[in-house]
Amino acid sequence: MKKICRNIVKGGVILSALVLLLPDEAFAQSGRRICGRWAQTTTGYVGLLVDVENSSQQANVVCDKVRSIDQISYMLGMQASDSANSAWQVNLNGLNWVHQSSTACENVGKLFTDSRYTSSDMCDNMEGYYIYVVVKNNGKTTYFKKSSVSALDLLIAASTKIAKDELNAIAAKAKSVYSSAKSAALSGYQASVSAMKSALNAALEAVFRQVGGKFISDNKAIITQIRTNLKNLDTDTKTAYTRIQRALPNGMITSQMAIDMKALISKIGMAANQTNIPNKVTNSSVGIPLVGVEAGLVAGVESNISLVMNIQPDSSGKYTFAIVSYSGGTLGATIKGEVDGGGLGIAWSPGTIDDNDGWSVGFGVSAALGSGADLGLSWGVAKGMSGASNAIPGFSLSTAQGAGVDASFAAGYTKTLVKASF
Repeated sequence: MKKICRNIVKGGVILSALVLLLPDEAFAQSGRRICGRWAQTTTGYVGLLVDVENSSQQANVVCDKVRSIDQISYMLGMQASDSANSAWQVNLNGLNWVHQSSTACENVGKLFTDSRYTSSDMCDNMEGYYIYVVVKNNGKTTYFKKSSVSALDLLIAASTKIAKDELNAIAAKAKSVYSSAKSAALSGYQASVSAMKSALNAALEAVFRQVGGKFISDNKAIITQIRTNLKNLDTDTKTAYTRIQRALPNGMITSQMAIDMKALISKIGMAANQTNIPNKVTNSSVGIPLVGVEAGLVAGVESNISLVMNIQPDSSGKYTFAIVSYSGGTLGATIKGEVDGGGLGIAWSPGTIDDNDGWSVGFGVSAALGSGADLGLSWGVAKGMSGASNAIPGFSLSTAQGAGVDASFAAGYTKTLVKASF
């Protein structure tokens, strides 16, 4: 099947608020549905139809909106804007339009089969969440897709809530799937709290802040560029980001997740041969957290679950990936931004995935990159507590508006839940 298009365009500008709203890949056959309106004409059939994902909140919103469109005005507008549409040669007036609720693709598709489109599964000929005018005239069927889906503009108001609801559902599933690690995560976090309390004092706090300030000063341009690149990702890469988030609760790392992560890291310039790596530490790792939700295994502690990738390949040329749980003052955990206009998050840490398992201590640096771009820093306890002046911190940041960090120090704990190489 063709890959589903995901970008809704308004005036040539992609509406990033809908990134989490739209589907991430071609639907499995059982998960696709058709909705909209259709009518029989004197020479065949005509429909104003959209291919959506079954049993999803966003599909219901889309179907309701499409069915509310004045189908005749919409079709006439398409004819007027594209000379190719004059080939319809269909009188749209006086037709008996059927208000089509979400149904199997074949139920409507059987009306539009012809010598070219012999299968009744019309979803194979459509790209998801785009409105199509489908015309069968004198035995010949044509699919017309409007390049701008501006008729769906009202979805923008609903998209943020839908995206947040979906992320909350993802977080709940992640907690359930990885619940077997809950006891170990709690024990590790409590041990980190004890270690921090016994070692952290005013003098060490001052060292941490001094080293953190120098790290930000030395790498401000790089980190700012990373955030800018995240905000300006193309639609396909944003969809890959969403696909990673949706896959995190499934308890495994797939080849698709690896492909998506590599593509994302390359787009933001953090691959081993690129320039956006703090302190030029290529022996490091990058993580994608569930932004805007708390998906951790330790109750009452700000926490998250992320997909992490080692920037450098191993001796066999493969890259190591892991799904990790962060609790407390750790990378990814300081991101508090709500999903707002497609907010994305990133976390970077010196050292490999294995190097960063265990205790940590972190704190936030308010407005380090300017308004709405607060930064979280953290150190592994083994390196940071024993030699903070020589240790390189990791960082976390979000592109979401309203992102914030806690400036106080907090103990943290990182636990690898699943690991794989691709």
